[in-house]
Amino acid sequence: MARSAVQYAVHPAVAHGQAIIAGLADSTGRSLPQWLKLVAAHKSG
Repeated sequence: MARSAVQYAVHPAVAHGQAIIAGLADSTGRSLPQWLKLVAAHKSG
């Protein structure tokens, strides 16, 4: 007997996270790479 193919779906939280990242520049004025650069520059260490 052949096994049926199992289909997996991406969790909805992934799409939510992608939407937040995509809209980051519009909502904050900075893109994700710009935020990462800013955080790295202010990292205490």
